[in-house]
Amino acid sequence: MIRITALFAPFAALLVAQPAAAQTNQASLSYDTAELTTPEGAKAVYKRIAVSAKHACEVTTPLLKRDQYRCQRELTGQLVEQIRSPILLALHEATDPVVRLAKAD
Repeated sequence: MIRITALFAPFAALLVAQPAAAQTNQASLSYDTAELTTPEGAKAVYKRIAVSAKHACEVTTPLLKRDQYRCQRELTGQLVEQIRSPILLALHEATDPVVRLAKAD
């Protein structure tokens, strides 16, 4: 079993006067490398990555929803990169709209 962690410290948090807003979001994930040998296993790992990132980036006010979305994308991307699985990377590229747009250019 492998455990990885990703951190996200939003730049916007540095501009907010409230100290509580300047937090670092952290997502962790445990997975078995055997899961990444099949598309179904990679999908299961990717779903756990997305859930971990979503929980790490939860916000309490609607004003921060855009930061929440950016945080989730960043943490998801970091975790996918750390795992270095071609199947997982292809799934991420097909799922993340920002990655799809960047590859289209």
